[in-house]
Amino acid sequence: MRRLLALIPTYLFQPLLIPAYGIGLMGVSSFFYEYSPVLKMAILGISFLLAVVLPIIWYIILRLLKVITTSQASDRHERKWAYLFTLSAYALIAFFSHYFGVVPYYTYLWVGAFAALAVVYIVNFFWKISAHATGMGGLMGFVIFFSFFSYKMPLFLIIVLSLSSGWVTWARLELKAHSAAQLIAGYALGFFTMLFLPFCTFFQ
Repeated sequence: MRRLLALIPTYLFQPLLIPAYGIGLMGVSSFFYEYSPVLKMAILGISFLLAVVLPIIWYIILRLLKVITTSQASDRHERKWAYLFTLSAYALIAFFSHYFGVVPYYTYLWVGAFAALAVVYIVNFFWKISAHATGMGGLMGFVIFFSFFSYKMPLFLIIVLSLSSGWVTWARLELKAHSAAQLIAGYALGFFTMLFLPFCTFFQ
């Protein structure tokens, strides 16, 4: 039973799915209040394709080719190919967002996501920092950034994310996938990167 309770958040908050939750939150919020609904959906739809759909397809291909041998890529050395593809996707979104003049804070959100994953990728060669925790911390950082941007604090969402983060942390410890230090480092990395980098837009 404990293992089942640990596997649920491991799959529910799989790092490849975290951008989908962020994009979904932007879709139901006033994040793009100055854009028409069609343009808003086009921006988010293309982002979803690049940041979620294509990396998942690539991950499945790596599994079929046995480049990644476990469903959670438990061997940190196997993760680099998945990380590189996802990094490329984030970079493309940030580049085209900037090139086509999408609101700057949207570009910087993807710059933040790229920076967090780039650090995870580099550290992964030496230490198994938690990508799950980085994703959860990044999602929390994004929500708090958005609360400043929209001048309202989504308290219920922050509580849900806090509880979910605790669940994910417990799950990764229960499954012996990471140490406490690897989880804390990952969460701090995601949180501060996704919270502070988007604020660069206010100093342009």
